[in-house]
Amino acid sequence: MGWIDTVRDWLAGPLKESIFTGYNDPDIMLTAAQGGSSYYRRLTQTARDFTPIADQRAREIAFWLWETNPLAKRIIELTKDYVLGEGITVSSGDPGENDAVQQCIDGFWNDPLNQLDMKLHQKIVELGLYGEQCYPVTVNPVDGHVRLGYIDPADILSIETDPANIEIATEVILKDRDGTPGPRYKVIRIDEDPNSASYGRMIGKGVGDSQAGACFFFAINKVTNARRGRSDLLSLADWIDAYDQILFNEVDRAILMKSFIWDVTLTNADQLTIDNYMKM
Repeated sequence: MGWIDTVRDWLAGPLKESIFTGYNDPDIMLTAAQGGSSYYRRLTQTARDFTPIADQRAREIAFWLWETNPLAKRIIELTKDYVLGEGITVSSGDPGENDAVQQCIDGFWNDPLNQLDMKLHQKIVELGLYGEQCYPVTVNPVDGHVRLGYIDPADILSIETDPANIEIATEVILKDRDGTPGPRYKVIRIDEDPNSASYGRMIGKGVGDSQAGACFFFAINKVTNARRGRSDLLSLADWIDAYDQILFNEVDRAILMKSFIWDVTLTNADQLTIDNYMKM
């Protein structure tokens, strides 16, 4: 049974509401011949992207496995441990006590909301779990101090890219409550306009009233011409589920075997035969 078949079975159970909360798609239950949205992709999608519904299902499966299966959780944790080890230190490279750059780094790193010394481990876990992360930013207009927020990948409707280069993500479009396009965030990147005052610096300034703000967006486990990231667990989901079923079947077998008392009679057996049987 594949992962999409697994989730289709879940749709008949208690997970139905939690998976599609806030995503009202009237065509989701239609067949391919009827134009069901599970079988078609938008014109703005590339051939390497999942349909929105399949993308959401894959992410929900990964989260469910991580929540309920210790093997899946360990796989994610192993990658995080390999990446971070005992932690990291960010240094400006100047050992001077009056290093303004280092003070800026420390202020950002140790901010009571950012708390990257504590939250970085969880951010790496969630990057591997969901395959992407989106962090909206707020900038203090007085001193330029930056704070990171968080947007759940399940709330992202689509990612817009540069028309001339699909590798450059330009906007993150969120879902409204009815599943229609909602707030738009400009993806922060280096300003490459030589005539701009911010040339060579990272910017995320919105254009017009349609922009909700700026954000960092990171996606992994995808091919070059795919817009959305994919979970580390996507290719392992069926194998983890199969291993889970094997273990549960062994437990059921052990419970069943211990539910009975067996009275065995050995006919015409000498003591050696009895001893050998007892060792079995």
